[in-house]
Amino acid sequence: FAPRFSAHGSFVDVYGVGILFTGRSGIGKSEVALDLVERGHRLVADDVVLMMRRNNNVIMGTSNSLVRHFMEIRGLGFIDIERMFGMRAIRFQKRLEIIVELEEWDPEAEYTRTGLQNERIKVLGATVVHIKLPIFPGKNITVIAETIALNYLLKVYGYNPAEAFSTKLKQQMEAQRAGQDSSKQWSFPYFDEDFE
Repeated sequence: FAPRFSAHGSFVDVYGVGILFTGRSGIGKSEVALDLVERGHRLVADDVVLMMRRNNNVIMGTSNSLVRHFMEIRGLGFIDIERMFGMRAIRFQKRLEIIVELEEWDPEAEYTRTGLQNERIKVLGATVVHIKLPIFPGKNITVIAETIALNYLLKVYGYNPAEAFSTKLKQQMEAQRAGQDSSKQWSFPYFDEDFE
């Protein structure tokens, strides 16, 4: 009797982080998931993702028994990820931690530039990270997805790169206001004789 619903997207375990890729039909969710599997990550579900709340803030995702570990690639048809890539390429369930919404690049839209704002979304009453990712031809979404997972893990373990950069920037601005030579902050004596 746990709360549950089905989502349209591709759900992948990337470095141990459960990422659900959403977006309009045909935007490339399955292709991103396939590329991640080929790079050693694990498919949980494609197309139809079943979500269920386990406790107050844990959402688990899985696939239904019919399409489990099958994937539809437009122009190719259905492929069997387990048979093609082996057991290492699949998971039967995973905790949902991030939703990455793929959307076409809109030059008029505003996108996060610093990462200081932590966008979140409610799913079955639980809160998960929500990232709107603009895409356009040539953009390497797979590497960005891996970076999203690694950045999330850094934050989980207490280090926020955006906040660290913001702190450094403020320190440099304060040093310049005080009339100090800010170039000394970036001096590394070890490298003074390094001419490679």
